[in-house]
Amino acid sequence: MPRSIAKTDDGLERLTGPHVSPGEVLPDGSHLEFVRDPSHPEQLKLLHWDGTRATVASQIVVNGRCYIPPEIDPTVLRRLRLPSQREAYRSTRDLFHEIRDLILRYSALPADHAFLLTCFVLSTHFVDCVDTAACVLLLGWASAEALGLLRVLDWVCRHPMLLTDAGLVLPDLLRPTRLICQANGSVQKLIPAWQFPGFGFSRGGSLRELSCATVIFVGGEEMKTLFADSCLWIPVAPARRLVSFRDEQRESAQIARLQNQLLSYRLQNHEKVRTSDFDVPEVDGSIRRLGRTLGACLVDAPDLRVRLVQELQEMDAATNRDQIKQIEAVLIEALLACCHERRSTVHVGEIAKLANTIFLQRGETLQLKPREVGAKMKGLGFNTTKIDSGGRGLYLLGENCRRIHELARSYRVPFPQPGLPGCPHCGNQAPSLQ
Repeated sequence: MPRSIAKTDDGLERLTGPHVSPGEVLPDGSHLEFVRDPSHPEQLKLLHWDGTRATVASQIVVNGRCYIPPEIDPTVLRRLRLPSQREAYRSTRDLFHEIRDLILRYSALPADHAFLLTCFVLSTHFVDCVDTAACVLLLGWASAEALGLLRVLDWVCRHPMLLTDAGLVLPDLLRPTRLICQANGSVQKLIPAWQFPGFGFSRGGSLRELSCATVIFVGGEEMKTLFADSCLWIPVAPARRLVSFRDEQRESAQIARLQNQLLSYRLQNHEKVRTSDFDVPEVDGSIRRLGRTLGACLVDAPDLRVRLVQELQEMDAATNRDQIKQIEAVLIEALLACCHERRSTVHVGEIAKLANTIFLQRGETLQLKPREVGAKMKGLGFNTTKIDSGGRGLYLLGENCRRIHELARSYRVPFPQPGLPGCPHCGNQAPSLQ
């Protein structure tokens, strides 16, 4: 966003307009952050970090230029949780475990999910310097517990904002962690814009970049966005106790200290996270991309990174087991069988019959109707056409067979090994039947 510069009587350049973004790295390598004035909670101050020393003031002068905080709507500012100063922490491991224990204390999450959620919390403090802004989807019907978990995350995420939907217009410079309690259509539409820096979103005839960390309670909602697979899925179960405002009051001192320590963690490790080459080649696709972000933010903590890789491998394996049971995967398996029978055509009704047989063999009660199969075929990229008096179907020509094989590999559908003799599309990369 543009800024204007005015000369003051003392010869300094004073920035006006959108004065400074939170987490701005200045040309000399120093940092500027927003902090809250404890004596005047509705006023912002700036914290300047030069690499060794932190200075907090209403205005900061760096290299002859004067920086002042922006004006933020008082309603937004009152709801925004901010640190008040920089406070030293002992180690990444100690800070991580304190946040994890706080999450475990106020939720019914198992230890592995609390671990991944704590990785997410740390990543929210580096959303401006990672390739992907992490997004968490909370699953299940325990809405009261999910709301409580959102409140706990509000205690420790960077610039958290509790929201009912995506409608609230927040200042872009805040890069808030959005904590949303319902996944309506507008929320789902924005998931890729929130996750991927550089991908803008058109609103009101203008282009905006909205990249920020996000948590969304989806309940049992069907996620229609293709980018749901790029998110971290966390089930929320019923719990014996629910988070209350009294809990926040009881933990207020710890919350304030953690926010201050997390600011220190960000300032000291920003460059390490920005230049991190951490990777998780043990997993595939979107989980690998998510792992890069989460692991980069675990600085000087090799044991936590090892645990993260293990959790992601288990999540990847579970995803593959679930994926093979999906309707789309079963339809692809039925199509693959038709290809290997050397058929030239297959009717939609035949695909439905084959898929239903596969479901029955696996003990599933789901039975598809031809109309449902036709719609899902279109979603997989196949346009059915009227073949004969038997109705609509698909010609199993070379291009369609090639795509069926590619989708089968993507969905981990089992192939005959080492591939069906004479099939030009099986190759040597087919998953095994085991």
